[in-house]
Amino acid sequence: MWSELKRLGKLERGRKALLAEALAALAMAQLAMVFIPFRHVARWLGTAGAESPAKVSEQETRLAGEIGWAVSALARRVPWDGRCLAQALAATWMLRRRGLEGTVSFGARRGERAGFDAHAWLRVGSRMVTGGPEHESFQIFTTFARRRTGAESMASTAMTALGRTPFGLSACARPWLSTDRMAGGAGWMGPWGWATCCSR
Repeated sequence: MWSELKRLGKLERGRKALLAEALAALAMAQLAMVFIPFRHVARWLGTAGAESPAKVSEQETRLAGEIGWAVSALARRVPWDGRCLAQALAATWMLRRRGLEGTVSFGARRGERAGFDAHAWLRVGSRMVTGGPEHESFQIFTTFARRRTGAESMASTAMTALGRTPFGLSACARPWLSTDRMAGGAGWMGPWGWATCCSR
């Protein structure tokens, strides 16, 4: 504890402020995960099946990296659920305060013992902001991002998400994959199913 306080004291003022903002963002993410149904959060995240641009400026990449550092550093230390989904939500909020958009991806893989493991991560351009390198072992079955131009029909969104869904998932995942729920604004994920399934 004392060593961490000493390290904190050596940080630049800007980084200390970023950590304070990340703490507030993680707290808000936890409150959202407890009290707000996922369909409402999904609308805030953006369009199911959409993705943000793969290329951004160097300045935006650096800023996204700093936000990812702050969120990840505090997520390991907060006394509540700071796993992957909370980190993705917190970092998305911090990015949008600065006018930046990213893509939140949801993936799954077969568990080592039974069922499956799930993961959520956030990307800005080619930079992984939260979710770490372990995301590479997960198969994406949907993404969320705000579209800058154009529009996608609900049927197209549902087909996109279904087409990227890995078969053979456990019963924990199957109820989320019906097209009628997908078309309803991604309410198919239920009231925070990922809060309990998220593995990182």
